[in-house]
Amino acid sequence: MWSIGRYDLRLGAAEFWDMAPREFGALMARHVEAIKMAFRPSATLAAMYANAHGSKVSAEDFIPGEGSEPATCPEIEQASWRAWAAEHNKRGG
Repeated sequence: MWSIGRYDLRLGAAEFWDMAPREFGALMARHVEAIKMAFRPSATLAAMYANAHGSKVSAEDFIPGEGSEPATCPEIEQASWRAWAAEHNKRGG
């Protein structure tokens, strides 16, 4: 989680550690939506090309994560949150 916060979300160390889990979740959801939006133009072109050649597809078929929930491992997710909480508490959060 820390590396995602620092690298993908471009948060400073203090900014990350002061953040509540709900805030981090909201930023991650927005980050995922931004990635999907970045795929939309090329996905639209890919769908147009495929449909012009006899397929029945939509742009969403070419956007990663669209139409299905991402696979998660509950044990890893829970361990990540426990590690975050322990570090957050250690830092006085």
